[in-house]
Amino acid sequence: MTGEIKAYAKLNLSLDVLEKKSDGYHSIRSVMQHADVFDTIRVTAALSNETSIRLSCKNPKFCPGVKWDETNLAYKAAKLVCDQYRIKFSLDISVEKNIPVGAGLAGGSADAAAVMRLLNDMLDLSLTNQELIELGTSLGADIPFCLTGGTQLCEDIGQKLTLLSPFPCMDCIIVKPKASLETKKIYELCDGYLKTAPHPDTEALVEAINSGKTKRAMKLFGNFMEEAAISLCPEILEIKEILKNAGAATSQMTGSGSAVFGLFEPTAIDKAYEYVSDALRSVPYGKTCLIYRTKLL
Repeated sequence: MTGEIKAYAKLNLSLDVLEKKSDGYHSIRSVMQHADVFDTIRVTAALSNETSIRLSCKNPKFCPGVKWDETNLAYKAAKLVCDQYRIKFSLDISVEKNIPVGAGLAGGSADAAAVMRLLNDMLDLSLTNQELIELGTSLGADIPFCLTGGTQLCEDIGQKLTLLSPFPCMDCIIVKPKASLETKKIYELCDGYLKTAPHPDTEALVEAINSGKTKRAMKLFGNFMEEAAISLCPEILEIKEILKNAGAATSQMTGSGSAVFGLFEPTAIDKAYEYVSDALRSVPYGKTCLIYRTKLL
């Protein structure tokens, strides 16, 4: 039997880093949202005397350096499900990549979450969202959100989810410069100014979203990691300015970078995309940027 599912990219409308915990992880408060940029996961499963997993990738240009073996999150997700529920299947997993790595778009976590959901459906495991979240948390902090989607406040290391009122499905442009950033390094840099730099007002943002005050909400977007990321990749700041100059209602980096997104009204998106494309052609690093014209989900 064969199944297929889309694994959607994640955007951080807001991201605050709190303290570093005793286990080495950081507590966060983040409002997350899916964007209509996705990888496609296809799984073929056959009964077997023992579990075997084969993982392959299409479009590897979006994920240079990524290993498609037992160290990959998608592989780990499949193995976790099989081990937990003593499933003996031969699994052939193909990932058609479109979400770039090192971008803050949770591509690896999205793939892992999609594998878990697809296996749950294909193998009739009847796992609830909460059971999937509890299982997926051990693999990565973004996986709980990727399993559920919507507009959510994500706390602790990301596994504590609170569903918010849906944020409008605005048009969106995402720009990913060539540079890919390592999340661990960005967190280390953030540690240096956790107590001194201003933090996003998450409470006010949540209130604005739940009250349907979209314009106010966008003024409250913020990413505590931007300063650290820009110190390693100055293009992030330049891309933010390009998106603002194109008419974005708001623009900021997502996750630990290096991708930057801007939100636009539907009537403005055509000219905005043209402006951003032209502006990137005029800068030295622009030819190596990936540009996505998409929407929030």
